[in-house]
Amino acid sequence: MRATADTEIWRVIHAVFGNDQVRLILALIGADVLLGVAASIRAGSFQLSRLGSFLGTKVVPYLLGYGAVRLVAEVMPEWQPYSTAVWLVVVAALVGDLTANLQQLGLPVPPALGKK
Repeated sequence: MRATADTEIWRVIHAVFGNDQVRLILALIGADVLLGVAASIRAGSFQLSRLGSFLGTKVVPYLLGYGAVRLVAEVMPEWQPYSTAVWLVVVAALVGDLTANLQQLGLPVPPALGKK
C-alpha cells in the first residue's frame, strides 16, 4: 500500500514539474541570471548578495506559483486554462527581465519588447 502511495506522489510531482513548461521557465531564469550578472558588472553595480534575493523574489515565486496552479489542474482538469495563463504570465515577466538586461548591456532589442 505504501509503495503505491509513494508512486502516486512521484507521478503527480513529475506531472507538475517534469514538463516542457517548467523547463522553459528554468531556462529563462538561468538566462536572466547570466544576463543580469553581466549587466550589473558592466554597470559597476554587481553585488553577489543580490543573487540570493533573486532566488526568493523570482525563482521560488515563479516556480511555486506555476506549480501550485498546475497541481490543481492535475486534479481538476477544468483548471488547465488557468495553468496555461499563469505560465504565460511567468514567461512574459521573465522575457521582460531578459530584454531589460539586454538593453543594459547595450544590445539591440526589438521595439515591441524594449522601452520606448
